[in-house]
Amino acid sequence: MPVPSWTHPGLAETNRLGLSNGAQVEAVCRRLDVMLTTRLHGMVLALKNGVPVIAIDPVAGGDKVTRQARLLGWNEVFEADLVTDEAVAAALERCLSEEGRARASLVKEAATRSLADFDAEFTAALKVPAQPELRADLVPAPGRVRALRKMFKAWKRRRRRMKAG
Repeated sequence: MPVPSWTHPGLAETNRLGLSNGAQVEAVCRRLDVMLTTRLHGMVLALKNGVPVIAIDPVAGGDKVTRQARLLGWNEVFEADLVTDEAVAAALERCLSEEGRARASLVKEAATRSLADFDAEFTAALKVPAQPELRADLVPAPGRVRALRKMFKAWKRRRRRMKAG
């Protein structure tokens, strides 16, 4: 069965590695021994395919990569501002072990199970009537957005002058 590919006017049909769709990217991913990534989708794609991953969250203090790894139960995640060569080397050794591959497979299975009822839960959530009054405190006071925009534009002008001068 042919794998569908999408094209966009003006874009090449394949990337610089000759891959033209997600299935091809996943096929390459499945052949990896371990993935080292700073991207959320790289981590998720690797774990989806049972490939151990060393994830380095590029945001100081950790952000979505760290949160998602913890949610999935994957421990080989580091914050870019704190990670050391030694920590990455140790993680690589763990990931390359049979136990590392087995842990990645367990994470994949657990994630798959956790999504078993997603469609039904999502459909049910869409049926709940909106209650905008619950978010009334999130609406900025009249004129606040305009004032913030004005402050931002003034800041941008000062910044341009500093760069030019």
